[in-house]
Amino acid sequence: MARPGPPTPHRPPNETASSGTALDDANPGAGSPHGASLQRYYRRIAPRLLLHAQGRFVTPITSAPINGGSPAEVPMTPLCLAERRDLLKLCAAGAVAFHAPTSRADAPECPDQLVYALAGGQGDFEALKTAAATLADLLEELDLCAYPMLDGLGGLQLRVPLDARADYPATRALARRLARAMELRDSTRYSARPAPAGERLFIDYRLNERDSRPVLPYSLRPAPGWPVAAPLNWEMLADPDLDGRGLSRHRVMHWPQGPDPWADDPWADDPWAGDPWAGYAGQAGSVAQAHARLDRSATTV
Repeated sequence: MARPGPPTPHRPPNETASSGTALDDANPGAGSPHGASLQRYYRRIAPRLLLHAQGRFVTPITSAPINGGSPAEVPMTPLCLAERRDLLKLCAAGAVAFHAPTSRADAPECPDQLVYALAGGQGDFEALKTAAATLADLLEELDLCAYPMLDGLGGLQLRVPLDARADYPATRALARRLARAMELRDSTRYSARPAPAGERLFIDYRLNERDSRPVLPYSLRPAPGWPVAAPLNWEMLADPDLDGRGLSRHRVMHWPQGPDPWADDPWADDPWAGDPWAGYAGQAGSVAQAHARLDRSATTV
């Protein structure tokens, strides 16, 4: 299963969350972005965010400053989002970010995606990009297709669409086996267990737990500059100018699509148009088949 590679946006990838656009006028220490700015972002991006939110119990996150400092995430009651107005009502009620389980509400015990987190904070984003590409190669050997995403907090995530036929224990077991396979391939770089800071990179598979709620693609993150959990394609990730600082709302709101990338509602008719993850829905892989391929491989994990 080949890696996805939809068209690359025409704007420079180093337009980060701190690049000083008019939409980044909020002080994160004061709570949330200005209401109009937040509503404007979510109104425009809703068709794309809802591709990943619909049919799931979404946990809205509000933001509260701690002792006048950086905002802290405060979960609200989970609920299902059907359309744009549902999202905007939550924004009006104070929601600034959105998380959801890896399973849908109609099959809560069978995840339809596998998630890996590669944490930033070590000052070497290139190492995270290399790890993501290596892990994607391993997944491709098992006929699984990985889609990269900036997590908005300095790290990367890989999302792998699944056919939702395996339960959480089987899916988590596969995620752990692949993390272990990464460690066996290069034990000097990677670890399948949390490692001390500055040592090997932890291939974090823990977001595949039943009670995990990974951030939704296109959600804002309560962090300085209010960066976006931004889906990428592999060409975008390979760009040497891309770093882990996150992408601005302005950049994500104006990714090219159709004849007019500056239209007021560019994705109303086709939310996947120009999306870095275009084709995601048609790439669902099998956990059972991946386990079987690992069982037949030369390396036991």
